[in-house]
Amino acid sequence: MGETEELFIPGYPQNIHDYYAQPVWKRATVASSVQLGWNRESKFLIDCASKSGMSGSPVLYYNGNGEVRIKGSTYYFQQDAAILAGVYAGRLGVTKEADPQIGTVWHRSVIDEIIEGQCFERLPFEIELPLRELEAAAREVFATISLVGLENIRNPEAPSRFFTRQRLMKYINGRASPERALNAILSVAESYDGPFVSDDSD
Repeated sequence: MGETEELFIPGYPQNIHDYYAQPVWKRATVASSVQLGWNRESKFLIDCASKSGMSGSPVLYYNGNGEVRIKGSTYYFQQDAAILAGVYAGRLGVTKEADPQIGTVWHRSVIDEIIEGQCFERLPFEIELPLRELEAAAREVFATISLVGLENIRNPEAPSRFFTRQRLMKYINGRASPERALNAILSVAESYDGPFVSDDSD
């Protein structure tokens, strides 16, 4: 597969799908060397107007006529030809002012490496902190607020509890759902009696 080769990305841009949850096929072209990789890694770039909701999608070479070109040779099959090129992993260089529409694709060889290396995703219970550790982390965050800050957290009309949740989530590196983090904050707030920082420091 060479530069400018046409590819397709079946995905759900902006969560667009039909009643049967069929994906939308976005067209792309190869924008960097597949063989050499990008930054000496097993990935390459594509030129594609991709959107949020497409990360993790397969990237396919597809030809409805069964034509496949490999290293200068052309092969013909008696049916549609589809070859997995890799997995789409998001765009590069996107800012508020510009979007170069350049996406990243991890080469299909990386999939084989993950399977052969038995690199399994962690389950939720392995990622999330136990309640005791979560509440201990909440107390660490509370030690950086004032008594007035604690009173604001206890006040359901004030937004302070949500700001504190954000600080807690950062402190624990996201190892809890937002709901569990908020519940831990409210639970600790009921009995927390210090230490505090001065009101001027909060």
